[in-house]
Amino acid sequence: MDVVAPRITTDRSVDTHSLASIVADVCREGMSDEQKAIALYEYTRRVMFHYMERSERLDEHFDLDALRLINTYGYSFCTQQMIVLVALWQAAGLESKIWGMPGHGTAQAFYGGKHHWFDPLIGAYVRSRRDGTVASLAEIAEDPTVLTEAAAEGRACPTFVPCGRVFYEDVARLVPSMTDYIRECVELGDDIGFIAARAGDAVPKWDPRHVLYQPDWRLRAGERVAFLWRNLPGEFNCIRVNPAHLPPHHWCGVAADRKDQLNWPYWRPYARRINGVLTCRSHANGRHVYAPKFRDEWFKRGFEANTFRWLGWKRGLPRLRPRKLGRRAAIVYKMSTPHVYTNAAIEARFRRAAEDDASRLLVSTDGGASWAKVWEGSGVGAVRARVNVPDRVRGMRDFWVRAECSTRTDADRAGLDGLKIEAVFQHNMFARPFLAPGRNAVSVRVGNPDVLRDVDFAVTWVWKQDRRTRKHTEHIAASPHAWVIPVAGREMPRMVRLEMKVSR
Repeated sequence: MDVVAPRITTDRSVDTHSLASIVADVCREGMSDEQKAIALYEYTRRVMFHYMERSERLDEHFDLDALRLINTYGYSFCTQQMIVLVALWQAAGLESKIWGMPGHGTAQAFYGGKHHWFDPLIGAYVRSRRDGTVASLAEIAEDPTVLTEAAAEGRACPTFVPCGRVFYEDVARLVPSMTDYIRECVELGDDIGFIAARAGDAVPKWDPRHVLYQPDWRLRAGERVAFLWRNLPGEFNCIRVNPAHLPPHHWCGVAADRKDQLNWPYWRPYARRINGVLTCRSHANGRHVYAPKFRDEWFKRGFEANTFRWLGWKRGLPRLRPRKLGRRAAIVYKMSTPHVYTNAAIEARFRRAAEDDASRLLVSTDGGASWAKVWEGSGVGAVRARVNVPDRVRGMRDFWVRAECSTRTDADRAGLDGLKIEAVFQHNMFARPFLAPGRNAVSVRVGNPDVLRDVDFAVTWVWKQDRRTRKHTEHIAASPHAWVIPVAGREMPRMVRLEMKVSR
């Protein structure tokens, strides 16, 4: 029996399970349309930074889904950031569209009888001289000083173009295919010069793609998911389009991030040096571990297919054994994440009765239509297998593991004694629920509350406050389940780990 759709929320963070839940947490009751537009713009800047494309191996409709960009990546170039912003605006009831101009995608919302321009990638919106509302691209095209003189005249947004030219110089170095756009930005002074010069060329072009992303996990007994607020070396999913193989990070660094005083408190605890740049924003990883126990029949609830016989425990004999001499026995498990895998390690304990026994581990990424052998055993007696399969699973959201064996000698002394699958996935740490100073009201819901009578479902928070590591584990016996976690201090703590674990 699985724990279906576990959802953890707090009263201090934004629930990213749907566009509607984000809007509900970001936009307060009584806000005007412009206040909603600005609040969702600022939230988009909080959860997204500029970096090169991702490299999904599956349907690009999923890759460019707004919820997926928020939950899994947290970085992209211009058009994808506008997909996020416009999707949120539309969920809030604001008419809006992604606008295109040569070399750049930007966004406008329509309210109060006119369009209003916002660009979270650049970090800019400005007030109109006419009525004080956020200006449109048409106004900027008619008079470019509406944009270029906005800062001097006090009409620019609170954090106005925080990154500057460093962004373009690094993009030109890392992504040669974009040099025409970058060169034009530099020739026109910077990105503000570019927008001012090209505003008249902007046309409405796209709506966000339909929401296909499903954020929910489904956890079996023996399964554990841990979200980390840091990245692991090499564990990211944009190698195909990243010539330098640099981990995704906001390369403009802390100096640029500090200018955004609204979002800076959320980023500040995570400053670290990446590729020589002190930065607060980067991709994050998590660990997804499944270790089915063969000691009782609960393991049968989690497999996709099984042709072993299970005989329980007896000293010196495997728990899972082939049914007949000379016939191959196999067990198949599926690993699945709402995010994207970057690596996986498979461990198994086989027993071999003779040298000509077959013991293998195989991986599939197409639902079992085809299998790739990743390990094959030799020897007699207890044999331990461990194999890493990054090239098989990187960029995937699902993969299947198959452990199989056969013997012609002794069907009681050959078989499988244990299996563990440990995968690494990529996610956006700024889209996860977090703790803040004060009393944090935490809530957990699951889609099938009755299962909590039969399993132990535990949620663990780990964070650092005043250089001390704090930990709180809550065992969830009913749904919904709520409790309070107090956090001392005035500054945001550094989140370390949020873990969900299901055991028997």
